[in-house]
Amino acid sequence: MTKKRRKMILQQSRLVSGIEAALNVFSGFFISWMVWVVLVAPLYGFDAGYLKALGITSIFTVSSLLRAFIIRRWFNNTNKHGAEALGKWLALHFKEYIT
Repeated sequence: MTKKRRKMILQQSRLVSGIEAALNVFSGFFISWMVWVVLVAPLYGFDAGYLKALGITSIFTVSSLLRAFIIRRWFNNTNKHGAEALGKWLALHFKEYIT
C-alpha cells in the first residue's frame, strides 16, 4: 500500500469529520432532553417545562458538537509523534488514574 493511499484511509475530510461529530452529538440529543425532563428537573426541583428543557439541551448539544469537531480535527491533523508525546504527557500527569 502506498503512503498516499494509507494517508487517505487514515484521515477524514473536514466534511466527514463534521458529519460524524454531528451524528454522534445529535444521536444523544433526544435522550439528554428526556433525561432532563423526566429525571434531572424533577429530582432537583426545577420547573423548566418541555420548551425550556429543549433550549437548555440545545445549548449543551451545540457546545458538544463544537468540542467533538475540534478534538477530532486536532487528532486528525496531529502526526504520530504528536500523539505519542500527548500519550506520554497524559501517562506522566495522570498515572495515578491509569492502572
